Amino acid sequence: SVTLDDGSLLEPLLRAGERATLICANLPQTPGPAGFRLDRCGGDDGAGLICAFLADLPHALADDGEAFLLHIGLAHPARVAASIATIGFTATEIAAQTRHARLADYEALQPGLATWLLAERAAGRAEFIPETGSDGFTFRARLLRLRRSRQQ
Repeated sequence: SVTLDDGSLLEPLLRAGERATLICANLPQTPGPAGFRLDRCGGDDGAGLICAFLADLPHALADDGEAFLLHIGLAHPARVAASIATIGFTATEIAAQTRHARLADYEALQPGLATWLLAERAAGRAEFIPETGSDGFTFRARLLRLRRSRQQ
């Protein structure tokens, strides 16, 4: 079945008091200003939706369950790692891919977005490697398996 809800990403499970054994998430996570495309933007630092999802995950995931999360280096990796640790979960990278992009493509999505990404990188909130002599850059996309830490 399909449920549409404007609350928490896991609200349908939380409201019903259900706990899933498997949850998979591929959330919008491009950093960007307010008003940037809903299908791409994960908040100012790109990690807003991911961190909100992680905050609810312990309540929505069965004790022996696992979650899979796609996380890109543009979405504040240190904040995401801290959120995972805060909820008492461990993350195992089960796949990774290096992706190539161009600042011009991001600028085409929204004027000023390329400058936004560069500022996020300079502030240490986005991880990507600019290519010398072009507006290209590479970043990592990782598939993480999230499970409750054993000591819980």
